[in-house]
Amino acid sequence: MMKKKHFILAALAVVLVLSSSIGIALAYFTTYATARGGYVIHLGNQTELREDYENGQKTLQIKNTAEAGTRPVFVRAKALAGTDVTLTYADENHWYDGGDGYHYYTEAVYGQETTGQEVITITFPKQKDDTGKDIEPKDGTVVNVTVIYECVPAVFTAEGFPDRTTAWANGKVTVINGEGTNG
Repeated sequence: MMKKKHFILAALAVVLVLSSSIGIALAYFTTYATARGGYVIHLGNQTELREDYENGQKTLQIKNTAEAGTRPVFVRAKALAGTDVTLTYADENHWYDGGDGYHYYTEAVYGQETTGQEVITITFPKQKDDTGKDIEPKDGTVVNVTVIYECVPAVFTAEGFPDRTTAWANGKVTVINGEGTNG
């Protein structure tokens, strides 16, 4: 009987030791997992920049390419150029200077709608002649002006008024650079 009791205690000790190491081993195997494949997820809003240049002026419009009448957004834009180039914004057609380098569109832009035009006048840097006098730039002078624009989902107050301040403070920003594309 004593032998049987020792055998049971020994077997119980072996089971306890093995079960404690199995728990660690199982934890090890469950912490590493891989997956293959994927799905396209569209985060943010769908907008498109339209730019035109003529006679020293760049004209911008931003279109919300979402389904008509849906997904309103607020937009803002700014242009960047070299230090010798002066950019002057017209801030008409519902655009205004936000004081932070961006120019904001005052209205919510619904799906398939386009903002009013923002006109940016580009003043080219003066050039010097052989005597050091300023002269107007020659035809063919190249200056790169890059437009950056962003959009956030439109937010409205309980009374139905646009709340751009809250939208820009809390919204996730989609940054879009220059060439009329978005990501």
